[in-house]
Amino acid sequence: MSEDLRNPRQYFGSHPMLGPAYHQIFKAMATALMMAIVLYAYRALEHDGGAVLTTQTRMLFAMAGLTVLFTYYGLLRSQTMIDGEGITQSWMFKTGVAWEDIRAVRVQRHRLAVRLMVRTQAGRVHVYDAGSDELGFAFDAIARAYPSA
Repeated sequence: MSEDLRNPRQYFGSHPMLGPAYHQIFKAMATALMMAIVLYAYRALEHDGGAVLTTQTRMLFAMAGLTVLFTYYGLLRSQTMIDGEGITQSWMFKTGVAWEDIRAVRVQRHRLAVRLMVRTQAGRVHVYDAGSDELGFAFDAIARAYPSA
């Protein structure tokens, strides 16, 4: 990525990048949390807790459990792609922004997370996550090519 990145569309059009949206440590923490939730639920129901739950309460817990599982699956499988069309990220739903729609960007760095905040021409803000150093460096390069948000 030592080439000039004044035109991200052109650079990433010939050098597309695909990587995880979330760092391995976040995925490990989410897995540990899921295991704790499952264990807690099992223990709560094991002690005859399920006998006192109404059908409506069981349905509520089932829907909440499915929502948590769906979110967990999305976190594990999420990918960020930068190519000639723009930036996309899959998660629970695929989101993206085209290069010509970008008005300004900002990179936020935390201990284990790098985020690219993109303000579009319409004023909406999109947030993209980098789960690898390569994507983080690409976010930095994109930030140098656009005004700061």
